[in-house]
Amino acid sequence: ENNTWGEVFRAMKDNPGAVLSVVGESIPQMIPSLLAATGTTLATGGNIFAGAAAVGATSGAIEFGNVLDEEIRSSGVDLNDDAAVQELFDNPEFWGRARERGARRGIAIGLFDALSMGMAGKLVNMAKVRGSGRLGVGGAAVADVAGVQGPLGSVGEFTAQLLEQQGGFRDGINPGEIALEGVAEVVPGAGEVAI
Repeated sequence: ENNTWGEVFRAMKDNPGAVLSVVGESIPQMIPSLLAATGTTLATGGNIFAGAAAVGATSGAIEFGNVLDEEIRSSGVDLNDDAAVQELFDNPEFWGRARERGARRGIAIGLFDALSMGMAGKLVNMAKVRGSGRLGVGGAAVADVAGVQGPLGSVGEFTAQLLEQQGGFRDGINPGEIALEGVAEVVPGAGEVAI
C-alpha cells in the first residue's frame, strides 16, 4: 500500500511478522520449481542450465496459473453458482484477457527465475574451486542469496508489473510487491544455491 521506496522499507522494518508471512507463503509455491530443478539437474548429469530451464518453465507455469485463479476470483462471478461459473468459462473474451495477463506475468517471472537459478551457486562454486574453506564457501552462499537471488526476484516482479502495465492490466508499479518479492526469494534462493 506504500507508494515510495522509503515507505515500503519502513513498513517492512516495522512489520517483520507480515514480511515473514509472505516469505512463508512463497515457500510452498517454489517447491515444485525446486523439485523440477533438482530432478532435471540430476537427470542431466549436473547440468545447471537444464535445471535453470526447469525452474523457469515451472515457476512461469505456476505464475500463469496464479493469474488465472486471480482473474476468476476477481470476475465477480459467484463461484458457488455452477451456471455462472460455466458461463464465465465459456466466455472467450474473459479467457483471452486472463491468458494474456497470465502470459505477461508468467514469462517475466519464469525468465528471471531461470536466470536466478542459472546464477545460483556460482559464487559458491568459485569459492570451492579456489579452496576457500567452509567460511569462504558459506560467505559466498550468503552473498549469492542476498546479492543475486533477492534482487533478481525483485527485477522479475518489476518486469512482470511493467508488462502488465503496458498491456493495460495495471495502472502503475507497486514498490511494496517488488520489495516483498526480493525478500521472499531468500529462502527458495538458498535452495537454488544448494542445488
